[in-house]
Amino acid sequence: MCKTMHLGLIAVTGRLADLATDLLADLRVTVVIMPPKKKSSPWQLAYKQKFGLCVMNRDVKTSAVIEAVCSFCKYFGRQVDMANRKHVARIANQIYKPDFRADVMTKHMES
Repeated sequence: MCKTMHLGLIAVTGRLADLATDLLADLRVTVVIMPPKKKSSPWQLAYKQKFGLCVMNRDVKTSAVIEAVCSFCKYFGRQVDMANRKHVARIANQIYKPDFRADVMTKHMES
């Protein structure tokens, strides 16, 4: 079992965390193991212009973006170079869901 401990400003993982837990148990120190924080990237209006994304669905109550689609895939289709591919190319449009990460969008635009 892999544990993660935060000792002050240092995050300790794996066997070192088990060792630290054992040592701190001998000192009668309470150890609280925290789950890792989830990184979330909300929708930014700049994605519309920078990556050519269109908002498909919004939450009714909060009006937060639930789905966005690549406009280039939507109107022109996916362009795939079949010469260098090992697997069959996807034909569906690229759809993004919350945790809108710019690195994923950039990778899609480059391929």
